[in-house]
Amino acid sequence: MQEEPREIEVEIVEIDGVPVEPRPHDDASEAPEPAVWSRYLQRLPRLWWPLWVIIGIIAVALLLTVGVAVGILYLAFRVLRGIAGLLTGKSVD
Repeated sequence: MQEEPREIEVEIVEIDGVPVEPRPHDDASEAPEPAVWSRYLQRLPRLWWPLWVIIGIIAVALLLTVGVAVGILYLAFRVLRGIAGLLTGKSVD
């Protein structure tokens, strides 16, 4: 049988003879603030904009393709439903 990996937790008391202040673990402080995100987005290279334009064009093309496919399926369903109504003599609205 394989043993599960063990997790070892240690506390650093000093580094090179200098005591280290313990830092409290605060999960809320790990979440980035909106100001940090805005600075990060402003620093993105401006050379990436053609990639985003191409990705946007591809996304719009995929959405249009899915829309056309759904429209064709709906139209085929309506035609088949109309033909079935004619053959059975029932009125289909």
